[in-house]
Amino acid sequence: DQRLFDDPILLDLLPAPMRFALRVRPIRDRFAAVLDRVAPGIRGAMLCRTRSIDDAVNAAIARGLKTVVILGAGLDTRACRLPQLARTTVFELDLPAIQDFKKSRLAKRLGSLPPNLKFIPADFNVEPIEATLARAGLAADQPALFVWEGVTQYLNPSAVDAVLRTVAARARGTELVFTYILEEVITGRFRADRSAAFRKSASRRPEPWQFGIDPSRLETFLRERGLTLQEDSGADDYLARYLNPLRRPLPVSEIERVARALV
Repeated sequence: DQRLFDDPILLDLLPAPMRFALRVRPIRDRFAAVLDRVAPGIRGAMLCRTRSIDDAVNAAIARGLKTVVILGAGLDTRACRLPQLARTTVFELDLPAIQDFKKSRLAKRLGSLPPNLKFIPADFNVEPIEATLARAGLAADQPALFVWEGVTQYLNPSAVDAVLRTVAARARGTELVFTYILEEVITGRFRADRSAAFRKSASRRPEPWQFGIDPSRLETFLRERGLTLQEDSGADDYLARYLNPLRRPLPVSEIERVARALV
């Protein structure tokens, strides 16, 4: 009764050793405790960002958007677990090897791939995103919702800029919901009032991070690239919107935020 969302599919997409570990509660609880110790608030931030993006996706569909494009989809399961997306066409863009693995696991879990889910092989370092979208058959005059979760920090600023400008060039009514890391986390020049837990979580990363934004500059940053900021949410918003009403005592790091913008 304190869950932020239900995902009955993701576990079956993971490798066998991880599936076993996560199904055994003592192992799962131990894993969560270790993660919370070495990267305070990161687990809470990731859970809350997923719920926040789910809400944005559902709201966009309710407003009439019929197409969803998930950039760097990885093992994203929204096309399968959000009932509202059954009425839309979902394009997932990612590297071919990742998609091949995901398709095999999904087909085994579901029996067949959802007919509205389109896998589009993509390497943003090789092919411009606008060319990938054209190859997928997504017309430039067709409004769509773009979802970009947990990706921007791994890209160089020019690559982020290219994606934002490509989305901004699409039809009016197009929306983008994306996550971004705080610029101070990338530079290591933290605000003086940052806690030890914040600094500790900011130092834990599986790969080098290259891109971040100062929230105070986000609106201008997006406007310069043709997008209008609608919402920018972080830890305080998650606590007020999700955790406090559920009386769920889950620490949430402030190092990452979710933004929503319109064309």
